[in-house]
Amino acid sequence: MKADVFISYRRSKDGMETDSAVSLKTDLQRRLTSKNIYLDVHEAPTGETIQGDILKLTRASQVFVIAINSNWNDTVERLQNPNDYVRLEIELALSLDLNIMPIVFSDGRLPTIGELPESLRGILDRQATFISNYETYDDAIDDFARAIKMVSPNATVRALNWLTENDAANIVFGLVILGGLMLFLSRILNIHLFTFTTEVKASFGSIEAFVAIIEREVGVIMAWNWTVVVIVITPMMALIACNTLKITKEFLDNLQVKQMIFYVGNKGQQTPITSRRLWDTIINPTSIWCQAFVIIAIVLGVVQWWQYSGQWYFKGFDLTNFMQESTGPDWHVAWALGIDRLADSGGSTIVFALLMYLVYGIGSAITFSFYAFLFNFSSKLSHLATSVGATAKSVLMLDINDQQNGGLDALKRIQTYHATFCYWSLAAMYVMALRNAYLPLVCRIPEGISSSFDSQEAMLEQCTTMGNFVFMIFLSFQHFFSSLLEGQPDFGILFFTYSAQNHFVLGSMLYVLLIASFFFLISIRMKTIIESAQSNANSEIATNLIRQLSFENVRVLSILFLGALSTVFLNLGLFVLILALSLMIVQKIMHGSMTQ
Repeated sequence: MKADVFISYRRSKDGMETDSAVSLKTDLQRRLTSKNIYLDVHEAPTGETIQGDILKLTRASQVFVIAINSNWNDTVERLQNPNDYVRLEIELALSLDLNIMPIVFSDGRLPTIGELPESLRGILDRQATFISNYETYDDAIDDFARAIKMVSPNATVRALNWLTENDAANIVFGLVILGGLMLFLSRILNIHLFTFTTEVKASFGSIEAFVAIIEREVGVIMAWNWTVVVIVITPMMALIACNTLKITKEFLDNLQVKQMIFYVGNKGQQTPITSRRLWDTIINPTSIWCQAFVIIAIVLGVVQWWQYSGQWYFKGFDLTNFMQESTGPDWHVAWALGIDRLADSGGSTIVFALLMYLVYGIGSAITFSFYAFLFNFSSKLSHLATSVGATAKSVLMLDINDQQNGGLDALKRIQTYHATFCYWSLAAMYVMALRNAYLPLVCRIPEGISSSFDSQEAMLEQCTTMGNFVFMIFLSFQHFFSSLLEGQPDFGILFFTYSAQNHFVLGSMLYVLLIASFFFLISIRMKTIIESAQSNANSEIATNLIRQLSFENVRVLSILFLGALSTVFLNLGLFVLILALSLMIVQKIMHGSMTQ
């Protein structure tokens, strides 16, 4: 159960809710319609203990309201009982560092220090709202509701927290179903895959270039490459991102439970930071970056849709005019929508095209938001671990033997998820690079494999479908491997380009290089955190972990840099895949020898 606002109050002596608390809940709900407001155990599910309800609802809340009236003051001595449920509520809220907001009714007053047990005196440090200070009750509640809005998380933060708290498998299943529905819709609109007759400029090894006419497959909207990205790669990246968020949150919680508390020094003063407050300092800036990335993605998606697709529908062109007006290598993006059939398919095709541009753009925005989260997380912990005033070496008590998602072991898992996320990002860009190399009206075949075909017609067949095009890349790598075994490696075939360079192809390469730079910066901070914990953890184990992570960093960066080249030189793709698998096996062997 999720409670945005939890109201704690003291029941009357006969066990009934007080009118002031019930009115407060009703009035706040009317002003905060988007918030879930719970009134103590009055809103709790039946069949559970009061203490269980308190723990669940309080822990799930974002704002903790203490309603103080005369009944609260008249029974203040009950707070001395360690099992008093109001005391338990407030103690838990203080330990979780919730946003605690006392509100004092006209017939009530704030308790004195002497009236409160030591564990509850922290509520006196919170800014209280006194209804008696306002002209009317409604004015006070209006101001109190505005204060709740100011400290409540925004929609993006709530979405990120929702991803953290829910089962990642369900989220992935939902994305797969959504991708399947989009594929089905593209089939209904008959734009999932189609062919047309066109001229291509053919170049087969040493054969002089010539122009040929072929029947060519050009569908890109939810064709096989889009299907791979939307139905396979995106859900896998979402799974990794959700698991990373969950492990990170559990890691911070365990730091508090195990009393591995961070202290940020400020001119000699040390202030404790609870896991919840530390999580907020990470997730709040991440939400801002996420919003910015989504806005940019939507704007760019609409602009690109209009440039490559939308404008041609509204101009009422024919194919000849389109070829004359469209400039650069980007014409094929609009053509893939079925230029000669837009008049028949109408606005539904254009709307679907806009949807695809937005899905692709927002997917990239979420990818960069994941890197922003890891950057904020690693930067925060790195700052705490190295801050002059933090004395982190005596406070950050990390231990690789921790089996509850805490300590050095958790940092290792987070970094492993990060590396896997980079690999899937690379896979997405390679799939897009395949499409970008296939679509231009050229048909180039490396000289090394031209002898594999009986005729020019057979070679031209490789440029008629995306499947044949991918098979040609496989034949090229097979030729390289055979030449390697013969002792005369043909490295030139690995760097063969199948089409003229354009900004789509170069964009994929730059995207992967940007991912590599993010990975490098985050890895440096992770290493700093682990090095700062060596004095508290087993030194040998920590040293081995640093060695493992250093090897993994080199492995990931090497694969990403070669992967960036493979988006331009497609024949490198299989080489990068084999290299990645080989290095993973080597790392497993090294890890096994270190742990023996």
